[in-house]
Amino acid sequence: MSSSLTSMLADSGRLAALRQTNLLDTPAEEAFDRLARLAARVLDVPIAVVSLVDEDRQFLKACVGLPEPWASARQTPLSHALCQQLLVTRQPLVIRDIRRDLPARDNQLTLELGVAACLGVPLIVSGHVLGAFCAADRQPRDWTADHVAILSDLADMAIAQIQLRANLTPRGELERRLADLQASYQALLERLPGVVYTIAPETPNQVIYISPQIEALLGEPAADCIGDPDVWKRLLHPDDADWVLAAYEQANQTGGPFAAEYRMCTRDGQVRWVRDETVLVRGVDGRPLFWQGIMTDITAMQLTAARLGEALDREQDAAYQMAAALERELAAAEHLRAVDEMKTTFLHAVSHDLRTPLTTVLGIALTLERRAAGLPAHDLADLLRRLSSNARKLDGLLADLLDLDRLARGTLIPRRQVVDVGALVRRIVDEADVTEDHTVVVAAPAVHIAVDAPKVERIVENLVVNAARHTEAGTAIWVRVEPRPDGVLLVVEDEGPGVPAQLREQIFQPFQQGRNVADHAPGSGIGLALVAQFASLHDGRAWIEDRPGGGASFRVFLPGIQRPVATGDQA
Repeated sequence: MSSSLTSMLADSGRLAALRQTNLLDTPAEEAFDRLARLAARVLDVPIAVVSLVDEDRQFLKACVGLPEPWASARQTPLSHALCQQLLVTRQPLVIRDIRRDLPARDNQLTLELGVAACLGVPLIVSGHVLGAFCAADRQPRDWTADHVAILSDLADMAIAQIQLRANLTPRGELERRLADLQASYQALLERLPGVVYTIAPETPNQVIYISPQIEALLGEPAADCIGDPDVWKRLLHPDDADWVLAAYEQANQTGGPFAAEYRMCTRDGQVRWVRDETVLVRGVDGRPLFWQGIMTDITAMQLTAARLGEALDREQDAAYQMAAALERELAAAEHLRAVDEMKTTFLHAVSHDLRTPLTTVLGIALTLERRAAGLPAHDLADLLRRLSSNARKLDGLLADLLDLDRLARGTLIPRRQVVDVGALVRRIVDEADVTEDHTVVVAAPAVHIAVDAPKVERIVENLVVNAARHTEAGTAIWVRVEPRPDGVLLVVEDEGPGVPAQLREQIFQPFQQGRNVADHAPGSGIGLALVAQFASLHDGRAWIEDRPGGGASFRVFLPGIQRPVATGDQA
């Protein structure tokens, strides 16, 4: 409900209050002032004016909201402009937009007051227009028939004042007319689309009046509600009763307005949502007279809002699902892109590692096929050694690829047995093809622990080969085996350029390599990936640190308990 309608309801009670305070015994200026202020409140306008003009230019005026100097002037351009038209038409005058509805010459002074819309009714006494009752707004406004009726009723009160002062109408007749005006207001309130009620200002706030619409809303006859102080408690929904009654009590104590939306129960158990607005009506002396309120049915609006909320929730759920599906598709696309990129990198890297030893093997095989009988013994031995070495490289590369595939599918299971890790490391370094170009220093004491020996061999071999590949010929490499209370630490260090911090996680991924790779031995980027995954297979880990004095320190920790070795156990 609009604030103007709430104000209208409150001030309908003030009409009765004015009658109770005997407006007819009030001096003219004061009576007109009350009527102007009442009109401003009831119609929710900033400006209201009662003005009289007779043949002798005698002038009585009451106004609300007019700025100086118009408020203190004997005549106002607002009332003067309207009176000119009301004298001719003798009918209510409705101006919704002055700029649009009045010629510029007629609205100039009115516009100076900041007025945009006007409503006026003539004050007709004995067939003569003696003045006007006007209301004005500072914004264009759509005046309704109820607005015209209300201002006309207030104008009748002003006419009654004029007649009383002129002794034109007996006092009893004036009182009867005021009673008729109040009755017409009651009829107007009962036509409103809501339940209008009046309750006593003091606790227990008995119902003084309630409009018949209460029966249509809640199934309660109006007569059953009159005088019942507990009707509200009986009709309130149990889930809303406590906070609504608390809010009513606070309004009772402060005298402030009450406005809330809550649920009530009909006689047959249905639930109705209502919008309840109540104001305290005071007399001219400020004394509380009664609470005046209106209750409107907003059940349909609440149900619509609930359905809209449910529809919005469904749309949001659908949007979330679409977003999640899109995110999954994007993740899948990114995965496919990464897989495709990895495949390209793999083909590029592996093709070189396969082609180089394969080319060597084929070349040696052709040489042996054509000239084996005529070759000196030492040349033949060298060719066979090289043939064997390159064949092992091919076998190692294929083994790495197969292991990566089994690790990816989760089918590679460690086969642990107690071995001397120190002896294993020394043997692998001796067999590695790096000692010709690099100085390798080994410190590998005996450490007996349960590990998958072939996987540990591959870890050590890949780390040593990686150190040789990423350093220049002649660079020293250190290999250490360090016992730990909860396992063993394998360390391979070099005095090369080291590994940048931002690459230390990346190079343990398949087909990823550091920056300093020798052109003659680029590698496939598989070795360090296997190091990390074989360490993880043992529930350990692999990482890189800076070597004191420069270079990289690759470290692999393999957890386990050192065990004594009985006679006859083998490494």
